[in-house]
Parts: sequence; C-alpha cells; structure tokens
Amino acid sequence: MIVILIIGLIIELIAIPFHLNFLYFGIVQPSIPFICMLWWFIDLGLYNGFTIIMSWSSFHRYLFIFHDQIFLQGKKRFVFHYLPLSILLLYILIFYIIVIIFPPCKNTYDYTLPVCNDYPCYLDNLVLGIWDSVVNGILPIFIICIFSVTILIRVHYQKRRLVNQRNQWRRQRKMMIQLISSSILYLIPNIPLSLLILAHLCGLSESVGVEVERIVTKVHPANSGCPQIKPINDIASDTRYNSMEISQQARCFAETRYAFPPFIIEFNQDIDEKSIIKYILFHYSTNK
Repeated sequence: MIVILIIGLIIELIAIPFHLNFLYFGIVQPSIPFICMLWWFIDLGLYNGFTIIMSWSSFHRYLFIFHDQIFLQGKKRFVFHYLPLSILLLYILIFYIIVIIFPPCKNTYDYTLPVCNDYPCYLDNLVLGIWDSVVNGILPIFIICIFSVTILIRVHYQKRRLVNQRNQWRRQRKMMIQLISSSILYLIPNIPLSLLILAHLCGLSESVGVEVERIVTKVHPANSGCPQIKPINDIASDTRYNSMEISQQARCFAETRYAFPPFIIEFNQDIDEKSIIKYILFHYSTNK
C-alpha cells in the first residue's frame, strides 16, 4: 500500500500542476518535448503502473489473509513479498522509459492539446499498443476484480468456521474491508473504460461509448474522455479526413473545455499558422 500511495502522490504532484498550467495558458508551457514525455510518462506510465501494483496488492492481500504462514519464513517472505514487487516496479520503469523516451518510432508532440495529445507513437505499433492496452491496462483491472470477489466470498464462508477464533476473524475482516473499499473506488471508473477499450480492440466502432468516456473522465481525470487525435502525418494518409468538417476528437475536446460548440474559421487567402497562433496568444495575453 505504501508503494501505491507514493505512486499516486507522484501522479498528483506532477499531473495536476501540468493540467492547471495548460488551462491557464491554453498551451503546453514550456513547449518542449521533455515536458510532453514527462507528462506522458506520468499519465500513461505511472497510471498504468499504479493499476499493475494495485492488482498485485489484491493478490498479495489474498495470500496474506488465507496463507499468512508463507510470510513467516524468510525465504518465502522474500519470494512472495519483496521479489514480485521489485520485478513489477522495474518492469514498469523499463517498459515506459523505452516506449516513451526511446521509442521505436518518432513521437509527434501537439502542444495545443492537454497531455500533448496523450498519444505516443508506440500506441500505433501493433504489438506494443495491444500489449500496453491489454496487459498493462485491462488485465490488471480484471485481476483486481477476481481477487476482490474471491476474498469476499472466502471470508464470508469462513466466518462460520472461525466462530471460536474471533481474533483471526476480525483480522481477516479488517483486511478484507481495506481491500474491498480501495478496490471499489478504483474500479468504478475503470471497469467501464476497460470494457470499452477491450470492445474497441475487438472491432467496435470508436464512436461507440464516447458519452461513457466523458462521464468516466469527469469521475477520474487521468482518463482521457476524448479519442486521441491522430498526428498530422497520419491524417494526411487518411482518405476519410475532410478539413472542412469538425472531427469527433475536436468536437469532444472543445465541448469538454469550453462553454460553446466548436467552429471553423475560413480564410480567403493563404495564412501562416504560426503567425496566427502567435497573434492570438498575444491578443489574449494583453486583453485579459
């Protein structure tokens, strides 16, 4: 639990100031790749790492409640307590450092979107993308569910057997309440999102479940309520893309940040996008 609290504290201390900074300036500041990679590492790496450690914690709590004798011996305590946690922490750090900081592809950073669009290029890799979504995201959620329900059922049925062993029953009940309460708070926003991601991986249209994702985003801001916007180099190859239409991603982003619907500005002549952006930012900063 201490490791979970430390990871959660790191996420809150870094992610929340980044979000507040973006909401204040309307752009990622400073607009450099390091900030985007750090934000991605926190938002994707540590968040999924939190889920992985949470799933291990549920399994560990199961062992501690029903097989506590294995923690009384030094070697078994090391094998079942310290070693798995150390391996998982190393895996989380190594995996996300490689795919985010040293990816097998070229990252595209969009400083005009929160979390720099929260779409590292490794997510487009078939193996890495599915591995991260399923193994690092969906599977731990189901592990938490399985062991939480298993503990609840076993404690309920052992209650009759431990009538004369009140101290042991109270200890089991206390640990069960701790696990179930923390698991429920974590699973409420994550189960619907995990089921949607799994359905999308199985072929469900990306447009299905957008409203559910928005609700989940309000409950748990770490989850992105809008589908990730494709990098510019990917848009060019998408034959369905029409620059005169507002994409679902842009509409979702606008409606969740501003109190007015998205719109398109049309110019009668060619413009320099960078100059327009600089002018708008200058106008905004001088007319607050």
